[in-house]
Amino acid sequence: MVRDDRLVAATAVEAAHARHTAAPGEKPGAAVMARSAREVTARGEEVAETDALIEGRFRGHPHAEVILSMSASGPSWAPSTQPMPAAP
Repeated sequence: MVRDDRLVAATAVEAAHARHTAAPGEKPGAAVMARSAREVTARGEEVAETDALIEGRFRGHPHAEVILSMSASGPSWAPSTQPMPAAP
């Protein structure tokens, strides 16, 4: 899932401006890409809104601070990219 939709859109615009040639059928393709970029941006906004709703709901729980104080807990509940420690 793309989390930084603005970076994706900015990179696509930068790449488009760097081109110096045109290909047959480019305009329809550009329309498809523009629509896709809008969809990616919309999905990014939806994810941010959902994250905020979840965060607000969690923070309102009476045990939120206790849960956050526990090891390996925190505002990001996504799986860690850190390798699991080896078993003793």
